[in-house]
Amino acid sequence: MKVKNPMMSVEARGGIAGLVFNTWRGINYVKTNTSPTGQGSTKRLAAQALMASTSALWKGITETLRNGWRQYAQDHPITDWTGAPRHNTGFNWFVSCQIHLQLLGLAVNTAVPTTSPPAAVTGLTLGYSTTAIRMSTTTATYSTLSYLVKGVGPHSAGHVGKREEALVLGHWSCSTTQPIVTYASPSSGRYTQFVTIIDHANGLESTEQSAYVDVP
Repeated sequence: MKVKNPMMSVEARGGIAGLVFNTWRGINYVKTNTSPTGQGSTKRLAAQALMASTSALWKGITETLRNGWRQYAQDHPITDWTGAPRHNTGFNWFVSCQIHLQLLGLAVNTAVPTTSPPAAVTGLTLGYSTTAIRMSTTTATYSTLSYLVKGVGPHSAGHVGKREEALVLGHWSCSTTQPIVTYASPSSGRYTQFVTIIDHANGLESTEQSAYVDVP
């Protein structure tokens, strides 16, 4: 589907809750993630419903509150896929935060955040043993933060796992005893996982870190 001003921005890239935003030959588009590794129609419909309800939530807040989110976006540039800083839109910040809170089973919070996003995961490693892929980090074990883990695989060792192909594997409190099983009984191949940290108070998300592991 071609779109104009996706998510009320000039350009959007990346995925959220099963929806993928990108640009091809100067044309902005949005599509549902149709990766064949387990994303069924039920999940696609759930992702679309979540996006629709969160967009409606944005429309239901006051203009003063919307302006607060727009100002937060101006004050907190993010890093794009090239590593360059850019400004997100207030709408994108709002939607991202509310969807993260709902994915974690927490109540939405429409108040404008008063803090910066959490720091990125540190010391991320993946290992395979006893028929499971396990994740370890050196991130502080705060119970007020959670890991949000997305993954793609199995793929060949020569293929670079892309974030746009990844599905949500789950979320775990940062206080969970490590290593954390993120994938049980994987078949042979390479698995790439993308990990961010979500703040329980407001749904803010850290920048992303990734790692891969080969399963014999």
